[in-house]
Amino acid sequence: MKKFLIGVLFSFVMFALSLSLFSGFSFFIAIFPIAVLAVPFICAVTEALISFIDEKWGFKWDGAVVLGIATITSLPFYPSCVFVASIYIGALGYYVGRRLCARLH
Repeated sequence: MKKFLIGVLFSFVMFALSLSLFSGFSFFIAIFPIAVLAVPFICAVTEALISFIDEKWGFKWDGAVVLGIATITSLPFYPSCVFVASIYIGALGYYVGRRLCARLH
């Protein structure tokens, strides 16, 4: 559970920072409530898939699953570079948070 929460925190921070850097302040404020709801949900789906693949086949494909979920999540937003870049950076934040927590414990 701790690994999941640290991953969600890193993902949200990275997504919010990249979105605020790539867009205007008003756009960031408009998207912020949706991001607060969407980021933990997407991280929960990612964590469930990682656990399923690990239990089912025994593979440690954390990076591939995170990249796959980021790609599926960003498909509707491909015309907007701001969203696509922010989603991938948020996915990278989730992966880094998981790895960091795994190394600390």
